[in-house]
Amino acid sequence: MKRLKNFLLFSILLAASSVAASAQNSGCSSGVKIPQDLARQLLTQAFKSMETPQDEQDKITRGVEGKGGVASLFCAETVDLNRDGKQEFLIHQADVEGAFCTSQNCPVWVYGLTSNGYKMLLEATGGYITPIEALKTSTNGYRDVRTYEHSSAVEHEITIYKFDGKVYRASVCTTEKFIGKRRGRDSFKYIRHKCGQ
Repeated sequence: MKRLKNFLLFSILLAASSVAASAQNSGCSSGVKIPQDLARQLLTQAFKSMETPQDEQDKITRGVEGKGGVASLFCAETVDLNRDGKQEFLIHQADVEGAFCTSQNCPVWVYGLTSNGYKMLLEATGGYITPIEALKTSTNGYRDVRTYEHSSAVEHEITIYKFDGKVYRASVCTTEKFIGKRRGRDSFKYIRHKCGQ
């Protein structure tokens, strides 16, 4: 299973690298370009999460060289989450079919710039359509963040992350279930549950 997962990741990233240059321009609606050093950090994190062997990592990295670089695999929105005048990054994959994703869910990250470089504040999973967004509410001086994850044809997981002083942690977890149409509109049932279940 591990080899199959790594092979699929490798195949997807090679395919992604062939269209990576256009993905950064046409697939990322914000137009924010991720710095290459942050993109390399993200790719390293993805390799670690996916347990990708070194030889496959090398092939993937070579595959995006000269085609917009590693940064072309990711999209970002900049938001001043803690109102200090510095922009943090809300990051998701570029709109390249399948890269780093499973069943319409993709890794998402929140990164902030510190004096020691970029620091990961959140690593989670978000849906392909609405991966991650900053909310107007805040906790411990940082805006709360929401992900919307695809569970099935009729269910989604909505998670609100709150800053604990160091990183974001899942705080409010809700299942959104489609229950049909009422008066011509989609109708949903919302079920709150303990995060992590």
